[in-house]
Amino acid sequence: EYWERHCGIPKETWKRIVCESIHKYEENQWKALLKGNVKLYWYRRVKLKLCFEGDLQSLNYNGRVRLCRLRGGIERLQVETGRWIGLKREDRICKVCNMKVIEDERHFIEECTAYDGLRGQAMSWNSDDSEVEWIVERFLAVSSSCTAESNVKWEGIMIMLKEMWKRRRKLMKDILRDNRNKGKRKKGR
Repeated sequence: EYWERHCGIPKETWKRIVCESIHKYEENQWKALLKGNVKLYWYRRVKLKLCFEGDLQSLNYNGRVRLCRLRGGIERLQVETGRWIGLKREDRICKVCNMKVIEDERHFIEECTAYDGLRGQAMSWNSDDSEVEWIVERFLAVSSSCTAESNVKWEGIMIMLKEMWKRRRKLMKDILRDNRNKGKRKKGR
């Protein structure tokens, strides 16, 4: 009552204005921090607003972790692990296919031939989309709707992502084993 008499604005309206102003300020600060950070390429691409991602609630713990690691550019792909050891970005080549390209999130999700069959399965779950590009949008961009239909798609996509990581782990183990065997043969000569 005192508030409305002296300020001329209802308390709830004032509270909304203040909250919106603070949010806008924080969102602008957040966007400024993201600008120019190459590592956060995916995150900048798919996270346009500073807000809670509702669909993340529908995923299990491991699914949320994988999705956030991919979106944040910290998944253990060559683009990240090569950075740890000081490789130039252009030298962080995918080891599981013969494409001779940087193994980044786009390559892992859209292009790497080692996962073509798994992507084919995902395409059949979503028959109205004809491009592989939809995978990126559904893996990395979290929609604001949290419907039963989107939950089913998310679960299917997270199953596919899990299978891709299983396959990648196996392929990387095979590559490491082969490299060790080559090294032993060279020493034995």
